[in-house]
Amino acid sequence: MPEKESYLCISSELIDRKWYRKPGALMVFLYLLMTANISDGFCMGLPVYAGQAVTSMEVIAEKTGLPRSVVQLALICLTEAGDISPKSHGCFSVFTIHDYDLYLPETHAV
Repeated sequence: MPEKESYLCISSELIDRKWYRKPGALMVFLYLLMTANISDGFCMGLPVYAGQAVTSMEVIAEKTGLPRSVVQLALICLTEAGDISPKSHGCFSVFTIHDYDLYLPETHAV
């Protein structure tokens, strides 16, 4: 899990992403960024690296207030755009955020 007081750097170039105007995609992407590990560790016996978020579609829907169908479409858009890679592990998934270090302040870059 992320540290309690970690910070992210969000570039204004985010608005140029294909998925920026897709319903829920920005919220889902920001949720994954905010819940991603900032250092390597373990979760449920699996190695989880910096830039990976361990969660499920149901949890994302609950935490963001988005319908599950919107979350599913957002994850598809983010995956097809190459911004995330999901890997399913049954009742949860590990979402790898590509270029995660670009969203970290220089003092936390991995």
